[in-house]
Amino acid sequence: MIKEHIKVVIATDSFKGNHSSYSVGELMKTGLLRVFPQADVTVISVADGGDGTAESLCQAMQGRVIEIDTVGPLGNLRSAVNSKYIILNENIAVIELAESAGLAYLSADERNPMNTSTFGLGQQIVGALNNGCREIYIGLGGSATNDLGLGMAQALGYRFFDSDEKNIDIMGDTSRTMAEKIDSITKINSDNVDKRIFEAKIVAMCDVDNVLCGKTGASAIYGPQKGASPQMVEKLDKAIAGAAIIIEKDLGKVISEIPGAGAAGGSGAAVIAFLNGSLKRGIEIILDLIDFDSIISGADVLLTGEGRLDSQTANGKVPVGVAGRCMKKNIPCFAIAGFLGQGWKDVFNCGISGVESSMYDGRGLNESIKTSTEDIPDAAERMFRIIRGAMLIEK
Repeated sequence: MIKEHIKVVIATDSFKGNHSSYSVGELMKTGLLRVFPQADVTVISVADGGDGTAESLCQAMQGRVIEIDTVGPLGNLRSAVNSKYIILNENIAVIELAESAGLAYLSADERNPMNTSTFGLGQQIVGALNNGCREIYIGLGGSATNDLGLGMAQALGYRFFDSDEKNIDIMGDTSRTMAEKIDSITKINSDNVDKRIFEAKIVAMCDVDNVLCGKTGASAIYGPQKGASPQMVEKLDKAIAGAAIIIEKDLGKVISEIPGAGAAGGSGAAVIAFLNGSLKRGIEIILDLIDFDSIISGADVLLTGEGRLDSQTANGKVPVGVAGRCMKKNIPCFAIAGFLGQGWKDVFNCGISGVESSMYDGRGLNESIKTSTEDIPDAAERMFRIIRGAMLIEK
């Protein structure tokens, strides 16, 4: 007889712009229970370090949401924004850069990395330290900035000087562009830095390998989506390369060639240079925090997914992150995607045994979003009918 009381763990990313991680999981659960009504199903909320990571962890670990007023990406050109961060287990903070300096705060006309800074991120970090947190994880996705994290550093007490020993106000000086301010730095002073930073464990969730400067650097790759023209990209790249030399001279940190240093306009490098922190794949941090290996222990099947499954999925996204953990425990892992993009078959090399899409009938994305509440359970039902049939073959 077929085993009816199968144990299934559902750990999927959100379908961005449509459903949260947990919501997607519940919809998948609905479909699989049509096939295995006696199944023991656990739905957990996961993310990969991008937008929604803090919310996902808060739900998975019953965390606390802390609200804090910070400056937005435009600093004193815009009134304070209500940022949030999460506290887990009373002393672990999860912060998203996008909460204080995200593209979502700006209209298309306002996007310009010559005007934006990460000062608000520094305020979020101070807030977490004030709440007793000494383990801080920072999600770098969705930023509107390309300031090498200097705004953040200023908020934490770092001071920057030009060749005339004049103070450079990274966030507040609106008379010069960000590139001009960065390019004028000749000295960095850390005497007034909040020393609690160096008592804390600080890790940035980083899922890209871009170095700081050059053709694959922060400015060249991510600057255009933040509103940078080719001329801006050239100026920002040159200025940041120069600042990296000053950081090495004054702080002893070599950051230029570190994979991931270019994340979020150089904020990856800033975590290393100014916070004495480190960079790590977001999905690995999250799976460790929620003790994922214990959750899946004894599971018969794991179901994962994301809104778009393509060649990028294999580069540290949620589906392959959870699949990797399943491989170590010989648990078969399957994925459901809203859409299958170019290179989706790459996931078969990463531990995913089968893939199903919730889109069908040739409908476009917008139409599929409207019917996703019905389509996702249907996709899960199709997947588990195949699994049930495979169980018959095994007999």
